[in-house]
Amino acid sequence: MQSLIIRNFFKQYVNTLPNYIIFVKFLSERFMSRGRVQYTQNKHSDATKSFSNAIKAINNNNSLDYHKESARIVLNGAFGKSIRYYVETLPRSGTHYLIGNLERQTGYGYASLFRGLFDKKKYPYISAYGICFRLPAEPYYILKTHFYSSLERADLFDDEYIHIPQISFFFDFLYSWCHMTRDRLIQDSKKYVDYRVSSKSFEWRVVKHSFQKLKRWLNNFSRLDVIRYEDYSTLDSPKIMDVADKSSCTPQELFTGFTPDNRRTYYMLLTGEGIECLWKRFDEACIIFILNELKEYFEKFYPEISLPSAEGYRSNSGN
Repeated sequence: MQSLIIRNFFKQYVNTLPNYIIFVKFLSERFMSRGRVQYTQNKHSDATKSFSNAIKAINNNNSLDYHKESARIVLNGAFGKSIRYYVETLPRSGTHYLIGNLERQTGYGYASLFRGLFDKKKYPYISAYGICFRLPAEPYYILKTHFYSSLERADLFDDEYIHIPQISFFFDFLYSWCHMTRDRLIQDSKKYVDYRVSSKSFEWRVVKHSFQKLKRWLNNFSRLDVIRYEDYSTLDSPKIMDVADKSSCTPQELFTGFTPDNRRTYYMLLTGEGIECLWKRFDEACIIFILNELKEYFEKFYPEISLPSAEGYRSNSGN
């Protein structure tokens, strides 16, 4: 089945192309039986030359704005090798801070595996290969995804692409993820600091379902391979320095405007508030489950934070 964009393009604009025959020839060579655009590595083929002529016709027609841009990107298969930064994160872990600074420094476009993040009126986008690419088209893109939805298309990555796994303290990302899930599902009015995750809640069951995938994803990395949200306070982590170096700037030039969120339990525990701060965020069953499931990952990625074992927490809580 041909994509909606291509059908709309034919319906509205194909008759405006003076070299219609060339354009159809190009389409016939570019589309497979299901109508998906295929990336052609032979950039000197007759099809590509024909396409160049067709694009000139599109560009010369000033009435074609959004659809002109859409057609140009989708039909030339130019997304091949266009992903320069692959940002793969835990939800609610400073993803937008990271991407915003990368966009500012590089001027690259923004892409995501999540269609729901795009408001088409405010941020027009085109969908190809299961990715939403924000318009206008850019030669390179910063692709955002989360740990549970990885991209398996090596042909879309630039040969020197930069992979950036980003995490945050596990209690904090889980709390914020549950809060966001609840708010989206039932439009809860509870403020961030007033909300407490219940092990019987729907949002906890949704988030809990991802733990096995989370652990498999974390197993791919060492402490040196990731950026921790909390590292932006000092900018001295090896991964931050590596990303800045590959972006031809200093960490201070790349990452600006960071303000630590002192509501996060990481900062509370770091300053000695004690494990009581966890109880304010989660009920006991949640805390024990998290400590059991993620004990080795707390030790691996957050060795500076002292946490009790699940049994130790149960003893301290008096149960």
